[in-house]
Amino acid sequence: SSDVCSSDLVNHDGTVKRVSVKKSSGHQILDKVSKETIKKWIFIPAKSMGLPVESNIQVPIKFVLTELN
Repeated sequence: SSDVCSSDLVNHDGTVKRVSVKKSSGHQILDKVSKETIKKWIFIPAKSMGLPVESNIQVPIKFVLTELN
């Protein structure tokens, strides 16, 4: 298996503003796919005093690589 951990900035509307790979899987293609996928996600934004705000989050992704026979 290969793990990627990203450090991301989520906008007040839940969209992803920035994705950075914090821990690489060691495979450039897996890191790239992780970033592209996370950018498409919509999160429930953090709140401060009842209002949505930008926030930093970390997202772990685990890839399990198997061989096709």
